[in-house]
Amino acid sequence: MCTSTKYDAKWCAPSIKTQIMQLREEDEEFKKKSKQCSLNKKNPEKEMPPHCQGSKPTERLRIDLEKDLKRKVTPSEVYRKAHVNKDEKFVDKTSETVWADFENKKAANLESEDKRSEDELLLEALGGWKQGRIYGLGSAATTVFDKSQKDNNAKKARIDHVNQLESHVEQLNSENLQLRKELDAANEKLDATTQKLDVTTEKLDATNQNVKTLQEQFQLIISGRYTLNDLGSSSSQPRQPSYLLHLNYKHWYLT
Repeated sequence: MCTSTKYDAKWCAPSIKTQIMQLREEDEEFKKKSKQCSLNKKNPEKEMPPHCQGSKPTERLRIDLEKDLKRKVTPSEVYRKAHVNKDEKFVDKTSETVWADFENKKAANLESEDKRSEDELLLEALGGWKQGRIYGLGSAATTVFDKSQKDNNAKKARIDHVNQLESHVEQLNSENLQLRKELDAANEKLDATTQKLDVTTEKLDATNQNVKTLQEQFQLIISGRYTLNDLGSSSSQPRQPSYLLHLNYKHWYLT
């Protein structure tokens, strides 16, 4: 490798090599990633799946297989072609286990009321999409499986959800506007009622004042301290009812 002291590659300039070696020795993030990569290499579960297609990409393998069979191939055919050797044996235990799981799912699917396609069963056996790829299918994954349709469905579901939320918010705003109009109308009626009440209160106060004045005059008439001439000459006093004039005349006549 370029950072090895014994590695002497003409394409790796000495200055670049020095920088990489310095980064390898001093950068903690680089050390962390390097250590994790070393652990991944020692972990069989994280190794790249072995195959028998050599340096040929899986997509190229799919194209050649379709040329040989003169038809469109299925994902399971591509997977088996890439992982089964000339002796009809799987190249490793992992690929064999995946295929066995796929066969079991197909057998169970025959007895199920809710039938599923073989492509769906294989995709489930392979572990589904992970970071845009499918285990064991390499570059052919996006060709044999329509990931775009899955993404479109998910996108459509998100858009539908957003539209539902926007519709709900719009409905709430409309209801809020209607309630605001009703509240404003109620406040206007309340203001009008309050104004009428104020006018009525003023009239009642004036009436009470007149009644009080009449009562005082009536007491004066009874006590003899008020004469009919006094009633007629007092322009500042309110006009007396006829029954008070009658009482005043009777009092005057008797005296």
